[in-house]
Amino acid sequence: MPGWFGVLFFVQFLVVAATIVTGFVLFDRIPRWLYHNARETWESLGRPTGIFWRPPGVSLFTQSPGQFRLWMMTSFRTPQWAREDPAAGRLVRQWHVYVIALNAMALLLLGSFVLEFLYLSRNAS
Repeated sequence: MPGWFGVLFFVQFLVVAATIVTGFVLFDRIPRWLYHNARETWESLGRPTGIFWRPPGVSLFTQSPGQFRLWMMTSFRTPQWAREDPAAGRLVRQWHVYVIALNAMALLLLGSFVLEFLYLSRNAS
């Protein structure tokens, strides 16, 4: 196996890791904004937490039932509360861009792995 495949895999791993952490940070901004600016909406959504962010008094290891609901709700459409407030709308739009970029990156990585596999299987001795 040529050495550049190992380097390519390592670079791909770093890009994926950085992208995932970036997504977690971007998502955390949405429930944090709701908690500070639209507490009633935050409550009605099941008190969602972020991946890293937790409201005061909530343990880092506590899973919020509203987290997944908020994740799915904001990944595919803009909720009414985000349409009504420019700051919330901006956060959700940034999240949409991230979700699209993540899916594009996943397709590129899949293509890269397929090409690597084909190259290696063709040149196997």
